[in-house]
Amino acid sequence: MTRSPAQDKEALQYSRLPEIARILRNLFIVEKKGVLLMDFVIEKLGHSYRENLTSFELKEHVHLLLRLLPGWLVLHNIRNTNYLKLSKNGDMSKVTNKLESLAAKKNNLTLLST
Repeated sequence: MTRSPAQDKEALQYSRLPEIARILRNLFIVEKKGVLLMDFVIEKLGHSYRENLTSFELKEHVHLLLRLLPGWLVLHNIRNTNYLKLSKNGDMSKVTNKLESLAAKKNNLTLLST
């Protein structure tokens, strides 16, 4: 049983999300700001994440987080500049648990569909 390359890529993206979310939250805490430039966040994620990902791949992951967790992370476009805003009330353990369960579900679905 094999998976298509698209299914492999999607499962890999979902498996990376919990760690990226933790790094993202820590970045907002360290910077002591509620809103950060998207380019700044992508640069810092690139330096902090354990794998060497391109900025395009990191943007894909951030957009996936935006889609999966609409209340936790918000994208604002002001004067053609993208800003990310992290919810102060978001419980990180709930966010991590949700992302881990989605990753496990995605991995199991791709394994079962093959």
